[in-house]
Amino acid sequence: MNKILLVGHVGRDAEFRTSTSNPYCILALATNENYQDKFGQWKSETDWHRVKIIGRNAERAASTIKKGDMIMIEGKIESYQHENKTIIEVKAFNFKNFSKASNDN
Repeated sequence: MNKILLVGHVGRDAEFRTSTSNPYCILALATNENYQDKFGQWKSETDWHRVKIIGRNAERAASTIKKGDMIMIEGKIESYQHENKTIIEVKAFNFKNFSKASNDN
């Protein structure tokens, strides 16, 4: 099963695009992990994820997701080749915006 659930902060405003007939929305999502190293010091690591919200949610995402919003996305991981590079992205089917400024709550 290929399923992922991420909660994080948006790095830039969501961008709406279309391709051949399928609308989608692109954004960058930062997730943080806090842990204690072997010396007992607390560390924090941030990972950035390329997220593509597809289908009916794409237009709604583009109009409601803004930089800094905390969102949850549900989808699957996909990879593809582009100019001799492997691109890994999360293809999201559902999202929830936890931002108080959002109309999506």
